Amino acid sequence: MREIKELVIHYSSSGDVSAETIKDWHKKRGFSDIGYHKVIRKNGVIEGGRAEDKKGAHTLVHNRYSLGVCLTGSNNHPWYPTGKQLGSLRQVIHHWKSQHPAAKVYLHRELSPTQCPGVFTKELLEDDVTLEQRITRAEKKFTELFIRTDIMIKQIETLYERAPGEAVTAAEIRAIIADAVANG
Repeated sequence: MREIKELVIHYSSSGDVSAETIKDWHKKRGFSDIGYHKVIRKNGVIEGGRAEDKKGAHTLVHNRYSLGVCLTGSNNHPWYPTGKQLGSLRQVIHHWKSQHPAAKVYLHRELSPTQCPGVFTKELLEDDVTLEQRITRAEKKFTELFIRTDIMIKQIETLYERAPGEAVTAAEIRAIIADAVANG
């Protein structure tokens, strides 16, 4: 059995395609087989790829001691990644971690100069947080930022209501911004 140190997450940079389609692409590039060990479709279906006991062809210099999983999709698709993909990815990672407890999870871009897997972040792997909860967190952060910005604008507007000829200094504006950041 191969020693596995890394679990690498990729995206297909395409629409929702099958593992067989990706295998065809890879074979046209001269690979012996699909480069990934698993492919996760838009609907969450996990398709097998290269046998896990075989070295992959997904992350240059890291293939010998890693397993690669590919989510179909890209930043050009508003659905990427889907909640079903994330649930299936958590299952794959959990299964692999149970077999290789010391293995670390990486995004492809952490190991190679690439944007892969696009907008995907490791936070999306958290088991205890649903996609809806993540959206709520993001909305709350945005709202808090909006409120702080609104307060800063009102404070700056107050400075501009001075008597004609009294200039607002850069130092005053910096102080308002610093206060908002410190108390935000």
